[in-house]
Amino acid sequence: MFFFDDATIRWVRTLDLNDGFVYDSSEKITELALASSACSIMPKGTVCVAMYGGAGTIGKCGLLMSDCATNQAVCSIVCNRKIVSPIFLLMQLLALKPYWMKYAVGTRKDPNISQDIVARMKILIPPLDEQKEITDYLDAKCAEIDKLIAKKEQLVKELESYKKSLIYEVVTGKREV
Repeated sequence: MFFFDDATIRWVRTLDLNDGFVYDSSEKITELALASSACSIMPKGTVCVAMYGGAGTIGKCGLLMSDCATNQAVCSIVCNRKIVSPIFLLMQLLALKPYWMKYAVGTRKDPNISQDIVARMKILIPPLDEQKEITDYLDAKCAEIDKLIAKKEQLVKELESYKKSLIYEVVTGKREV
């Protein structure tokens, strides 16, 4: 198909939004696809919000780390960096994530939010220096939490491995009960 063969343009869809930084997309499209569709190329630093997909997807966010095409299921927000930092906006939207479904509408199995709903969502916009202070603090705290999570995940893997080896040894008679 001409829209996907030898495609090189990143095409960010709701499935690619990971509540963090979006470096790549799961699919690529061609120039023809871009010209023949409602997709738009959004610049690096754009904050994206998933508008379709029901409770598991609506409100998922991402910050584009390169220029990417997006489609109508993604609300793309280009920040005026003199007013709001994209990272700060991403963090605000992540904090609002639990509330997006409250505004979802539609008769389909999976209700949606609209760009109008996203545009009307109220957020706090402190001065840029305060935004940076907040994001720096959250980055540091989240890094600490991520390290703790990684340690616990490693411990779980080690315990699962021990459990399997114990079962094997007892069942095969290599260890007495």
